[in-house]
Amino acid sequence: MADASDASRPTRPGQVVINVLANYGYFVIGMGVNFLLTPILNEQLTKPVFADWLLLVNIAIYFSLADLGLNNATVRHVAHAIGKGDLAGAGRVMAASRLMFGGIAAIFALAAATVWLIPTVIPAGALALKGITFETATTVLGFILLHWAMEMFFAPLNAALFGTQRYELARGASTIARALRGIAFAVLVFRGHGVVTLGLVVVAESVFKGLLQTWLLRRSMPALPIGFRGADRATCRAILGFSLWVVLWSLSGKLLMLSDNMIVQYTSEAALAPLMNAAMMPIIGMEQLLWAIAQVLVPYAAAGAARDDRAALTAAVTRAARFTLLLAAPMVTYVVVAGHGFIGAWMFDPTEFDRGLVAQAHDILIILAPSFLLMFLQMPAMAILVGSGRVRLPALINLCQAVAKVGLSIVLGLRHGPIGIAIGTAIPLVITNLFVLPIFVRRELDVGWGVLFAGAVGPMLRTAVLAAPITASALLLLDANAEAHWRLSHQLAFALGVAAVFGVAGWFLGLAAEDREWVTARVRRRRNAGG
Repeated sequence: MADASDASRPTRPGQVVINVLANYGYFVIGMGVNFLLTPILNEQLTKPVFADWLLLVNIAIYFSLADLGLNNATVRHVAHAIGKGDLAGAGRVMAASRLMFGGIAAIFALAAATVWLIPTVIPAGALALKGITFETATTVLGFILLHWAMEMFFAPLNAALFGTQRYELARGASTIARALRGIAFAVLVFRGHGVVTLGLVVVAESVFKGLLQTWLLRRSMPALPIGFRGADRATCRAILGFSLWVVLWSLSGKLLMLSDNMIVQYTSEAALAPLMNAAMMPIIGMEQLLWAIAQVLVPYAAAGAARDDRAALTAAVTRAARFTLLLAAPMVTYVVVAGHGFIGAWMFDPTEFDRGLVAQAHDILIILAPSFLLMFLQMPAMAILVGSGRVRLPALINLCQAVAKVGLSIVLGLRHGPIGIAIGTAIPLVITNLFVLPIFVRRELDVGWGVLFAGAVGPMLRTAVLAAPITASALLLLDANAEAHWRLSHQLAFALGVAAVFGVAGWFLGLAAEDREWVTARVRRRRNAGG
């Protein structure tokens, strides 16, 4: 347990690593549950019913924007207050956050009740669905809205766990809840239950997760006030002011990463949308995995800024960038060399996505990968700027980058199709992350290109010089792009092989001495404990 005296202690480097691993576990297990559950639901519910379920769930994804950035603002302000040892201030943040999130939760609950009343007002045939009735759809959508009411009600507790830098607790609760939901889904559909029951399970999941996170927060930091009392206008204004910039930052990032399909439909044939999707999805997957590192730096930077520990923030930029690049290098190498085979295994369908489109998607991926590698390099600095309270700069840079990407992609897409969209995406990314952002990072965090090269780019290049030719030669000799290997099992083996070669090279050439010492010390400690 933690007490008040723990609040102002600097974060142990090991906790940052634990937080990153907790994030990875959450993403990987979540993707695994979805991967295993999808064919079960598709078969047991029948395709039309499953299609309607996906439609309702995809609509609900946009409800996540309803937090208006309050979640990230709560994380930052809780971490900042705890970094100063001000548990009373952290309690005021919690009270203000719970009041604001409580209002959003009430709106969702009211929306759920309204949706449930729709069939009594609107004729049943007003909405054409493939597999379920209008009444069933409104019932399920009401449950999904109620789920989001519960998510918003408990959101400050989850944010407080992030703010106290106990990601393993927050992510652990979410992972357990998600796994139990997957098991419940499978059992219920095998017993003949339909989407209404699944909607009820989603609500139960959010309640269980929220109660578990509340208990974990109480156990880990019992001195932290988490009630609704103690909020004041100054705290509410501070959270709201910060959250609005976070919303701009987040929406700009979504515009940057998720606008390609819409641009394709405007500039080219709609049939080419799967082509751009196939090229962007590996990039989006990389961004989500690498964000697991950058995300934990937000509360870490907030605590460091509260202690005015500029040296710790500077060191965190280079160390996080080093690990980010060492993880990104094998991913980029694999998609550049074997991306043709991966896209063929994933997307090839002679009626919807033929061999020619597979080759074009790989060409687009080759254009995009280097520019996004530059963006991945700068992600830790952006996260630390946000965590230290300088959110306006990352938000405005993200906005300018996204607007330039959309404008250039439309202009070049009208002339050159999807290849033009890829070039229009790459140009602003290179300019921003190679020239513009480094100026501000040097000014705000004392990390110039010299420091970044020595701490991050150099180790990645040393690793790549050894590992990239070996893996590229192996993939070419095995003909990883051949149609004989257009199976996900083959591509998974290739990807793991690339990761293994880079991992061995990175251990000796990419990691700093203190990184290796930290790992070996913990391995030795576990062996001694086992003995």
